[in-house]
Amino acid sequence: MIGIIGAMDIEIAKIAEAMSGSEELTHFSIPFLWGKIGEQQVVLAKSGIGKVNAAVCAAAMFTEFGADIIINTGVAGGLSPDLRQLDLVVSSAFVQHDYDLSPIGMQKGFIPEINSVTIESDRELSEKALSLAGDRAFSGIIATGDSFIASSEASARIRNEFGAAACDMEGGAIAQVCRLAGIRHLAVRCISDNADGSAGMSYDKFSAVAAEKCSKLVLDLMEVI
Repeated sequence: MIGIIGAMDIEIAKIAEAMSGSEELTHFSIPFLWGKIGEQQVVLAKSGIGKVNAAVCAAAMFTEFGADIIINTGVAGGLSPDLRQLDLVVSSAFVQHDYDLSPIGMQKGFIPEINSVTIESDRELSEKALSLAGDRAFSGIIATGDSFIASSEASARIRNEFGAAACDMEGGAIAQVCRLAGIRHLAVRCISDNADGSAGMSYDKFSAVAAEKCSKLVLDLMEVI
């Protein structure tokens, strides 16, 4: 069973359209759509925005539906100067840029329960996604936190502290749940903005197109998993 998580309607709409024999269920006030994409049994969910919503959704994916792979899809802010709007980023790993125990002597971003700052994505899934993504697709670290990054200063700080290529608000939480549960995971993100002072305006302009581009890659990936 493959679980697919997007935070918002625009991030899952095209995937929902591709599903057949689907049934809608609700757990923890999160809507889940259970059905098939081609021959793959799939459960699709709109988690809501932010780390707690994403973590609850990911946990329900395997406790309620038995998912053994979870794919996160949606838009992201670009941190790397090499990225531009509508580029695809396939996660190599995740960090949580707002997780900070440094006042008690730990490295910023270090999560004691997993004994690491980074949470690696599944390499095989990542390689398959990159092989399908075409030009302007990159592998990189995605930094997750409960804020929409919209300043050059914050963007530079996260990039310099963690070596992250992009930022989002859900992926690191999903990755942590999957790591704790022993589930394969991957994120496919499309850049909607540059996580700077123009981020809000760029997001409004590019988010729908970026979300649809991500959805297409996820649907292509369903054929080779």
